[in-house]
Amino acid sequence: MIALTRSFFDKLRNLFESDRRKDLALKYLEEHENSFFQTAHLRIKEITGKLENSVHGAIAAKLGVIDPELSVDRSTSVERKAEIVYLAQDIVSQAQLSELNTLFGIMKDELFNDHRPTYFIMIDKLDEGWIEDVFRYRLIRALLDTAREFAKIPGVKIILALRKDLIERVFQLTSDPGTQREKYQSHYLNIEWNKSQLIDILDKRIAALIRRRYTKMSVTHADLLPMSVGKQGIADYLVERTHYRPRDVIMFFNACMEKAVDNPNITLSMLREAETEYSSARLRALCDEWRSDYQDLESYTSILKGQSPVFTLGELDLQKLSEFCLSRASVMEDDPKSPLGKHAKAAALGDLELFAFAQRVMSIFYRVGLVGLKTDKFDATRWSFLQGADIHPATIDRDCSVTICPAFYRCLGIKPPK
Repeated sequence: MIALTRSFFDKLRNLFESDRRKDLALKYLEEHENSFFQTAHLRIKEITGKLENSVHGAIAAKLGVIDPELSVDRSTSVERKAEIVYLAQDIVSQAQLSELNTLFGIMKDELFNDHRPTYFIMIDKLDEGWIEDVFRYRLIRALLDTAREFAKIPGVKIILALRKDLIERVFQLTSDPGTQREKYQSHYLNIEWNKSQLIDILDKRIAALIRRRYTKMSVTHADLLPMSVGKQGIADYLVERTHYRPRDVIMFFNACMEKAVDNPNITLSMLREAETEYSSARLRALCDEWRSDYQDLESYTSILKGQSPVFTLGELDLQKLSEFCLSRASVMEDDPKSPLGKHAKAAALGDLELFAFAQRVMSIFYRVGLVGLKTDKFDATRWSFLQGADIHPATIDRDCSVTICPAFYRCLGIKPPK
């Protein structure tokens, strides 16, 4: 990696060395080349350290203090604190932006112009724990802003793979007054799947698997799975138990294949047995996806256990809800990552009505994809993974129809509708 990095920077030096206007860009590259590919933790530590030294030194000089950190205490006036913040921001801008802007202009005019091949940079797995959350959302926001800037360069396309809920979380935690999200939306390309596309992907995967191991003949899901489950066609049955994502369909089919070892076909009993394991695995995966927002989500899914597949909010047993809130309040600890816990504690203490607690819980269940909601009798049931957009608790009244996602029927003990 070190040799590759030096080779990369050597090529840039050869490109720039004949032009004195690019001396600043060369200086920037030389300063950062030795740590360019270090881990995120070390990079942040290095950048933070340099900026802190610059900020401390400059503030001390401008405000006439020995240690700028000691100068900001409880007795410091609001005006003086504001002045220190302004000076810090000004120093950071001076230290970085001029060099970066020069380098950016060189990339646009020299490195990635219309006469050179187009480069695509794909960045994925930003939802994983690659760094602490206190840094992660700010860094992703900075990455979004950087990708917008690179849109001005015709020879480079930066593609960020992000879930909708992660983008929402980033803006919720990093937005400043005046932030306009609509300016980012023109850069979005939403990836959506319909039933026929999901089944087509599944069939292609099956064909590749069968062709490698058994036969060159074309084989699809229809050749391996039962034609129907009850009155529902097998394709509808499979897709209905997903969040309309390819990995969900493939995960369900793989569970079926594991139950059919040494058998030519997947029987209905094998499928039902596989569904039980798939349902539990999907619920665990869902809770893992949303752990940053709702770390105790799995505990609250018990509210849905034993319910009808479709029910109205007014049909919830408030006595059971009260007992649930009391049990959660007795074991939970105060944690900013536990909005569900805060609602339960407020309901247990009488600070929140039980029905208001139910409204907030169903709004969260809708957001994560556990349930679909029909807030108006003239509307269709809405699902967050299809229609998107959160549903405010205040719009969820007693007549609101709640539909549990079929993917979780088995693990929640829900009897499918006949």
